[in-house]
Amino acid sequence: MGSKRKNFSSIELVDIGSKGQSIGKSDEGIVLMVKNGVPGDIVDIETFRKKKNYFLVTLHRPESVDVKKNLSSLFKTFNILVKRFNKPI
Repeated sequence: MGSKRKNFSSIELVDIGSKGQSIGKSDEGIVLMVKNGVPGDIVDIETFRKKKNYFLVTLHRPESVDVKKNLSSLFKTFNILVKRFNKPI
């Protein structure tokens, strides 16, 4: 029997979920939940579990290691979370 795993390349992580997983979306509109990803990263991923409305995926490698971009996206995510939960640090 063939593997049911799907590979996606050059997926941009755009948001962060409630359990700390980053959220990406494929060109086909498939929602991908990525553990250990940072919004703003562009990654290659492989699915390991299909849920009703999304896939859980493993991170292969970041395509770019631009530290300045990653830090800026991390601060952007942090500010989004502060605004979303309306709780200052």
